Amino acid sequence: MLKKNFKVLGTWLINFLELQLFITLATWPLLISWGIPLSYASPLGNLLGNPLLSLFLCLSSLIFITELMCIPNNWIISLLEACTRTWNACNTHIAPHAMLIATPAQPPIFLLIIPICALIIMHYRKKIQTITRISMLCLFLGIMTLLFKKNHTTAKIDLLYKNKALSLSIHNNKSYLIMHSAHRTRPSNQKKIHSWIQYTLRPALAYHYGHVQLEALCLMQPHHDAYLLAQELCKKHMIKKMYLYTNKTQTHQELYDDLIAVAKRNTITITHIDRIYTTKL
Repeated sequence: MLKKNFKVLGTWLINFLELQLFITLATWPLLISWGIPLSYASPLGNLLGNPLLSLFLCLSSLIFITELMCIPNNWIISLLEACTRTWNACNTHIAPHAMLIATPAQPPIFLLIIPICALIIMHYRKKIQTITRISMLCLFLGIMTLLFKKNHTTAKIDLLYKNKALSLSIHNNKSYLIMHSAHRTRPSNQKKIHSWIQYTLRPALAYHYGHVQLEALCLMQPHHDAYLLAQELCKKHMIKKMYLYTNKTQTHQELYDDLIAVAKRNTITITHIDRIYTTKL
């Protein structure tokens, strides 16, 4: 009986993996067009996420019903909070940048080939064994990833942040974000900066260069928003180094100290650039 259950579970996992690979290839052209990286951990995320999502919806419905009926529900709320903490822990630890594949923009004809080839492989389900189909899908994904990879020598684009241009440049296949000078605008809050990173910087980095992480952030005359932006990039592990060119004013001293602390916690190298010499902090 136990052996039979393991066999059923193994068959289900194999079919689940095959379905995930097919969905990944079918939706990959859309992800490339939108500048969204592909994740190696997506099958594992779906495997863990679907039960957690079902549990979350079930507990939320129970809380709603018990509130309407005036039934004590503290234990249900505790379960929901535990479920939420588990989900946040999975998002934090299971999907690091090393598992992301950012693919630069490709001609439409190449993007069209991906789902067509995936459909052809899946069409012959009765003639090709499941393990063989999974191997073919994995091989095709790997080949297309290598073919789509670009090595940039030098390039530059401008990104708008509060109607000011920031330079997103690449040199020797390493990307740099440069904030040239202080913006004379009202300071932004953390949510707006988070949205700009998620929906402007990250897609541009993936779409134009095929990167998921910046080699360095260069802040020239940093101000309130620049310090908050740098802190957010450090927390998201989107930068490896940081260069600061500034005369530390008393106005931004607290933000400067917070940035140093955040960078050290995330093992990010900060270099202070002076007009005469360069020293590492």
